[in-house]
Amino acid sequence: MGTDDFRSRIFALGQRFHARLPGQLSELEATLATATADPAAVVSLRMALHAMAGNAPTLGFPQIGTEARRLEAVIAPAAEANRSLTDYEKRQVEDGLETLRALRDEQNETYS
Repeated sequence: MGTDDFRSRIFALGQRFHARLPGQLSELEATLATATADPAAVVSLRMALHAMAGNAPTLGFPQIGTEARRLEAVIAPAAEANRSLTDYEKRQVEDGLETLRALRDEQNETYS
């Protein structure tokens, strides 16, 4: 596989990541809605953010990866203690999800 072919494949994966991101963010919001009452939702949220933090930079979205990693760190104490999120933690994640949406929108011209 040549360099150009590799770049084309990564770009195509980036396009798919970009296209799926609104749905992923909606899923994160739905999970977050129950995370103040359900410790299992916190664990699910952390896993999804962890995956996003790892995949995003590889596919051309370093800022999304950084923000996802920051949000993962916000909820890590709750996930590790098997507890639900505090209202403060939930607000931080809500704000972070808005940041992720804005970062995705900034990439619209490149990936749409």
